[in-house]
Amino acid sequence: MKRGNAAQRVPEFLMGRRKYLKTLEYEVKWVGCGEEDNSWLTLEQLQEMGEFVLIAQMDEEIRSKKSGADRRKLHTKEIVAHLADFGLSRAVSVGRAIQLSGGQRSRLVLAAVMWACPHVLVLDEPTNYLDLVALAALSRAITRFKGGVIMVSHHEEFVSSLCRDTWRVPGDGKVYMIKADPKEEA
Repeated sequence: MKRGNAAQRVPEFLMGRRKYLKTLEYEVKWVGCGEEDNSWLTLEQLQEMGEFVLIAQMDEEIRSKKSGADRRKLHTKEIVAHLADFGLSRAVSVGRAIQLSGGQRSRLVLAAVMWACPHVLVLDEPTNYLDLVALAALSRAITRFKGGVIMVSHHEEFVSSLCRDTWRVPGDGKVYMIKADPKEEA
């Protein structure tokens, strides 16, 4: 990468950051230029250009990578244990997804989603392909989940056993919110 004069060029996005002498430098990808034309500009130069949003985005990206405390390590033992929590055996975990049954694939997708420790789950027809044992396990998992859950499902019994409030969208195209009876929650 070369040090370049930013005159006449417009930053497209920042590729990286490094410490240089007593300041920070950012690798700039320029609009209409290839990566071979990238250059390093100091924090001060970018601020003079008014690129505060690009600086903030790069700093946040770097900060989120460093704060990997809530990220899980990719060790076989931990992965196998996580998949076992979803009823998937070691044999299934090392196989190919194409060879799995519909229920096993559903469990694998749920396990993959939960790997990232999300704050909100959005589930579209999560009960499809699940047998009674898997439905009970999914129900327990959703009940224990500490975050928010948005679920789309035609499985009335499953939804009503888990959700305090439901939004129904019948064929008329309108949305009806149905609040749970507060007496039942007590």
